[in-house]
Amino acid sequence: PVSFSPDLKYLAYLKESGAASENLRELYLAQADGSGAWLYQRDRLLQFIGWTANSAGFLLAAGEDQQYWYGALDTPATALGGEFFNIAVIQWLDGEHFLFGRQNNENFDLYLGNSNGTLSLLDNRIASPPQVDFFPRYAGD
Repeated sequence: PVSFSPDLKYLAYLKESGAASENLRELYLAQADGSGAWLYQRDRLLQFIGWTANSAGFLLAAGEDQQYWYGALDTPATALGGEFFNIAVIQWLDGEHFLFGRQNNENFDLYLGNSNGTLSLLDNRIASPPQVDFFPRYAGD
């Protein structure tokens, strides 16, 4: 599927690459009309997770362990370490911060994440996948 950036200026899409047994995928980024497409990343079991709220970046998952990566239009993706696995839900708050729920056995933990890989545990032992929502606060409010 094609994923448009929130500002509708760019799109992202995946293509299979190599032999089927290799499970290689390529992530392409392009202008919203499909022009100017360029190969951004190629990896095993690559998944496009979603754009940041301000369209400046995005999350990817790749590899057998589904390592999470933060990417931006003008820079290579960087791996996010720590607790980025078993992700149940992700909601971007702005261009750098996001909330995510991570399954921990039969419960879920709620984290605040940053595009640089910093994590803060907000709550743990939640019985069902967290439903996250927020009210954006703008300068001057």
